[in-house]
Amino acid sequence: KNVSVYPNPASNRLTIQWPSTSQKQVEIVDAFGKIALATSTNGNNITLDTSSLSNGVYTLRMRDEYSTSTQLVVIQH
Repeated sequence: KNVSVYPNPASNRLTIQWPSTSQKQVEIVDAFGKIALATSTNGNNITLDTSSLSNGVYTLRMRDEYSTSTQLVVIQH
């Protein structure tokens, strides 16, 4: 799968382009393992409002019925 995540570092918005029609779960997890943001969709473009997150490094977890992937994202206001 060709997943694109931008911008990184992000401020108020993080966009994920994920060309797949299957149901997707997306989570942003903080350094302590707590889920800071979560959503699910079957759309190809996912926009997350990250304005409420504190500055720092987070793990972006992306899952669908076929695969699971993670990526580090930086939130910087």
